[in-house]
Amino acid sequence: MSEELSQLRQQFAKILADILDREARAMARSVERFGAEARQAARSLDETNSRAAGEIGDSAEPASVRPMGSSGTPSRSAIGAGDDRLPSEYLDPTLDGVGPVTVGPAQATDGPGIARAHVLASRVAFRDLPGAAEHLDDFLLGNLGPRKIVDWSRLAASGEPGLWVARTADNTVAGFIWVSTRDDGAGVVNAWYVHPNWHGTGVGRGLMQTALDWLGDVDVYTQTTVGTKAIRRYKEHGFGVFGELEDTPLQLKDAKLDAPQVALKRFAGAAGR
Repeated sequence: MSEELSQLRQQFAKILADILDREARAMARSVERFGAEARQAARSLDETNSRAAGEIGDSAEPASVRPMGSSGTPSRSAIGAGDDRLPSEYLDPTLDGVGPVTVGPAQATDGPGIARAHVLASRVAFRDLPGAAEHLDDFLLGNLGPRKIVDWSRLAASGEPGLWVARTADNTVAGFIWVSTRDDGAGVVNAWYVHPNWHGTGVGRGLMQTALDWLGDVDVYTQTTVGTKAIRRYKEHGFGVFGELEDTPLQLKDAKLDAPQVALKRFAGAAGR
């Protein structure tokens, strides 16, 4: 009896093993089939995304690169936007009219106008530096301009809270200032430029006042180029020379421009706001 029971147990175990083996093979086939379907779906999705990206790249141009004027044509501030080298007429400030301005946060489409104010103001600021007569315009059109159109377009589109713009009713950028706050709470003036057409009109003063009010009563740091009028402008707002001179930035040095830098600081509570 015990021998028969043992045989029955062996038979049952074999049957159970066969059942489990068939189930395992079936499950493995299902998993493999599911994997193949998933891989095919992923390939199809990649192909669809690639086609869509190609269509977008072929047909669309970011609004931040070429903002449109009220007539539907590219604004004057966007001349040369996106090109590897800007045309010589880009440096002609008379292409932009002059009018009253209001100061407010940068808009997503302000990038090219900010870049234009940056380039034209730099041309005025750097024109008396050693090497400027031979190399400045080439640097502005072939390096700084194209680079800053991209940089400022990205920053303006990002909604950077410390970027302030002075603009006319037709959205011509008359000047801008970009400030930020360090981890220790101190402020930094990263850039402050005014389009030459608005020099002497108070636009720069209004921008600085707005930025200092936004930063609050804190120490504020910046740096600027030695031999330009910027140092005097900063001093009018309570900044003073702080630290030793620094060498010419590499990109200016590569452009054969001699532009050593000086650090400036405005102490919290300083006059001149």
